[in-house]
Amino acid sequence: MHELWSPDYPYRLFFKLLSESGYKGYCNAEIGRASCEPIEFMKYYRGLFLALQNAI
Repeated sequence: MHELWSPDYPYRLFFKLLSESGYKGYCNAEIGRASCEPIEFMKYYRGLFLALQNAI
């Protein structure tokens, strides 16, 4: 996964299909830029990941 904030990829549909298929594996994030606050960035990315799955 990359750029979860981009509207160009249907992440909600992607996560829905993963869930419906019973997928229990991992999803890797491909983050192409460094952050001066990596912990805060990871928290933000986790929140967006959960929101796109309708988990929060």
